Amino acid sequence: MRLALLFTVIFLVLACAAFFANRVLVQSSMFDESFRYQTETARRQAVEIQQMLLGARALAVSFAGISRERDALQPVLGSIAQQAEADWILAAGIWPLPIRDDVNQARQSAYWIRRNGAFERLDDYNNTRSVPYWHEKWFTPARYAKPGHCYWTPAYRDPLLQREIVTCATPIQRDGQFAGVATVSLDRARIAAGLGSRTQNDSGYGILLDRDNQLLGATEALLASSGNVLPASAADVAKRFPKLAPLALTLHQWNESFLRAVVTSSDYEPSLISALRDGTREMARDEAESALISLWAEPPQSAQVPEFMHLKDDPVLHQPATAVFLELPETHWRLVRVVGSREGFAGARYVVNQSLAVSLAAVALCLLLVFAGLRRFVLDRLSRMASLLDDSVRSGTPGDVLIDDSGRDEIGMLAHWSNERLSQLHDLHEQLSISRNALQAETEARRSAQKQRQESETRLAQVLGAVEDALVVTDVYGCIEDMNLHAQELISIDPHVALGQAFDEVFKFTASEQGEPLGNPAKRTIDSNSDIVCNEPVFLDVRGTAKPFRLNTTALCSRDGVVNGAAVAFRSADGANTGPATHPEPSGDDASRGACDRVLRRLQEQSRLLQRSHSFLYIDIDNLNAINGNAGIDAGSEALAHVWHVLTGQLEHADMAFRLGADQFAVVLENRGVDAAATVAETLRDAVSHAPLRWERRDIRLSVSVGVTPFDGKGSPFQIIKRGEDACHAAKAAGRNCVRIFESFMERGDNSGDDAQWLKRIRHGLDRDMFHLTTQWIQPYSGAAAGRDAFEFLVALEDEEGFWTAASQFLPVAERNNLGREIDQWVIKHAFAMLAQRLPKMPKLEFCSINLSPASLDAPETLDQIIQLLQTYPELSPKRLMFEIREEAVADHPIAAARFCETLRGLGCRIALDQFVGRRGNDLALIRTLPLDYVKLSARQFRKISEDQVERMVAESVLRLARTLDLRTIITGIEDAASLPTWSTLGADYCQGNVIAKATPVVFASPSV
Repeated sequence: MRLALLFTVIFLVLACAAFFANRVLVQSSMFDESFRYQTETARRQAVEIQQMLLGARALAVSFAGISRERDALQPVLGSIAQQAEADWILAAGIWPLPIRDDVNQARQSAYWIRRNGAFERLDDYNNTRSVPYWHEKWFTPARYAKPGHCYWTPAYRDPLLQREIVTCATPIQRDGQFAGVATVSLDRARIAAGLGSRTQNDSGYGILLDRDNQLLGATEALLASSGNVLPASAADVAKRFPKLAPLALTLHQWNESFLRAVVTSSDYEPSLISALRDGTREMARDEAESALISLWAEPPQSAQVPEFMHLKDDPVLHQPATAVFLELPETHWRLVRVVGSREGFAGARYVVNQSLAVSLAAVALCLLLVFAGLRRFVLDRLSRMASLLDDSVRSGTPGDVLIDDSGRDEIGMLAHWSNERLSQLHDLHEQLSISRNALQAETEARRSAQKQRQESETRLAQVLGAVEDALVVTDVYGCIEDMNLHAQELISIDPHVALGQAFDEVFKFTASEQGEPLGNPAKRTIDSNSDIVCNEPVFLDVRGTAKPFRLNTTALCSRDGVVNGAAVAFRSADGANTGPATHPEPSGDDASRGACDRVLRRLQEQSRLLQRSHSFLYIDIDNLNAINGNAGIDAGSEALAHVWHVLTGQLEHADMAFRLGADQFAVVLENRGVDAAATVAETLRDAVSHAPLRWERRDIRLSVSVGVTPFDGKGSPFQIIKRGEDACHAAKAAGRNCVRIFESFMERGDNSGDDAQWLKRIRHGLDRDMFHLTTQWIQPYSGAAAGRDAFEFLVALEDEEGFWTAASQFLPVAERNNLGREIDQWVIKHAFAMLAQRLPKMPKLEFCSINLSPASLDAPETLDQIIQLLQTYPELSPKRLMFEIREEAVADHPIAAARFCETLRGLGCRIALDQFVGRRGNDLALIRTLPLDYVKLSARQFRKISEDQVERMVAESVLRLARTLDLRTIITGIEDAASLPTWSTLGADYCQGNVIAKATPVVFASPSV
């Protein structure tokens, strides 16, 4: 199969090489020769016809020059009649312009026609009863011809000759004034016959057309195909032969292009067209326009380079053909010569392609024969050898196979060497079997030893967890190898970081509260190979407080008595636990969460060892957001501290409380079952509900929802906290201010009863495109922004009855259920389209901001969509776009947020940090690490800024911080008009709120509009 594929590839490569050589080396030269032949043939025919036309023009110009000496014309015409090659001239005439336009005046025209080989003068046009000749179509256009030039008429039937003629009419000038016309008329039938005689030896055919694509002549081949009736025009040819429609269309397009070029030139004068139409008998406007255009157009000075057109199936030649087009000077006539594929450059292509096809067929046959020989004499024998080897491998006895090596060729030699190698392989196989058995025995021994070691390490970990003292194990150099949870709770660094460090670098014991360090007791024990017992208390700094401990150090020895480490045990000298305070103060970082995890992990280890059961309480303050919104963030912070003190005041000494989040707390109840935990939870709930917060001379009633879950040695701390949180959510769903014990049905997939309804509406809105964009105008205040417009895009959801719901009601649900990024993509897509459509009407637009959910920061699809839309709408400048990200999202995803912001800034977009507080310790570090342009402060933090001097000073410090970092500020959520002057005085760049302008479906509407 592979060999066949190889031969196929070789054939294709040879075919491509032959095709390239054919095109470059053979066809190009043959085509050049054929092209020159066809060009010269067409040009020769054009020159012959042109000589005839130039002769007629020269004769007409001569007649015009001697028009007053009419007797001198007769000898000239007699001489012409005796010339056989001039038999195409049928008539000549002198047509003086009358003095006045009166049919009854005497006429002085002279008209000679050819009869019986001689020219005879007729005076029929001088009869006053006949139509005046100076109103004929062949007379009036000559008035506008240049001296020495002809106006060539379309073919028409002469009433005296009773034959189809084409006339050259040249003006007679006397004293620079038009005085009449001299004409020479040619026989149309003779022109057609001459065209046929010139191409009688060719297998193709020719067509001669005038400037309006009317046929003047055609060769015998076309006439025979059309029933010996000459088609009237190119359109008639296409009608009779539909396959020639492309040819007729090309002629029509060239004619249209010719007319457009003259019409758009400075020579084109519509008034002359109207004058010619009015002064000519039975002449339409399009005829008058065509006649004058032929005179206005500058004729080429020589025959033009032919153009070509390929016909797939010529109906006259019944084969593919090539048409050669050539325009004749002087007359704007066109000569079309059609040659079959067996002639000209088409024939050259046919011959070369046929030769190439035969050559490739011969190469393919040779390759096929070579492949068959290889298959017969090489591949089949090798295949039999491979089959024998495969059978031997499958049977497991590769050395027992003997390949036929009787051949005296290369295949026989290969079989001989294969037999030798198979014999060696058989020997190696036996040796390998012996080695494999020995290795299996050694592996089993090592696996058993490793299992015993793992069991020992597990028992050691269980012992370390069960010991109530803080216990640290070091290596022979006094560096920490392991420690139990009691010891981990006494250090201020990550336990994983502490591993490998010297004991005295992590646990810095001193002889007294302010004494000198004791050094490394583990290293002293190892060096002296003796235990150290400190009867007097030593002191250790635990989170800023020196606490007394009793310390014992024991050397650890191997089985042969060599010291290889030490164990350091210490417990509190005052009888208290070695861990941190039972009820730590709440903090803004996640230290309390980490301590809670460590306590849960320690109790789980005890449960696995001693089969004990414990309980976990998850406590959430109800309606804290409402307190922040109504009374301010300071009131919310005070409510957190108040609830903490109420909770810790109700707990026993052994109970442990922790701060988990902004308004969530946890209580771990050691050795308490679920019933006892439910009683404690109810006590805590009741205590909070009966202890209102006193704030600004009024009481704020508080309540908490509590979730209770038991736990043992199964699961992880995360799963325990998750079950407690689910139970707490069930308590909130039941009306808040109550206690719920976890059951399996409470486990949430990030859903609740209300969320399910909202999720259905959100999904319905995304599928049915029922979201709508609104914009809210942002008022500029600073000098740089004055006079410019700024807007923020907001999204609303339409329900089944047509009512719009604000984003604040459904976006939290969408973000909890991972739909925030999908809504962001809808907003970005429609915002870009709307901006691109209306941007030309907003010359003063500074920026439009788009809010992004936290999920979009870590989604490459969002960046890809923004980049694609910027490419789709190149007229939309990136600096007009501002993307808002929330401070809490940046804090949760700092790396993703930094990458997201840097990418957008690289595109030229602006970045704003939303919900900025500016009064926490990590705010400065946060805004300095991001490439920001704006920060948005909520006015709800400063509800009394107009009357409270302290709030005004705090707000001014935040604005000053932003200006120092070269950031512009936007104050959002302003509901009090009285605070606007204050914010403006403090230096806010922009202000936003319903009191300034409400969000409106009339997109980009400002109060000034």
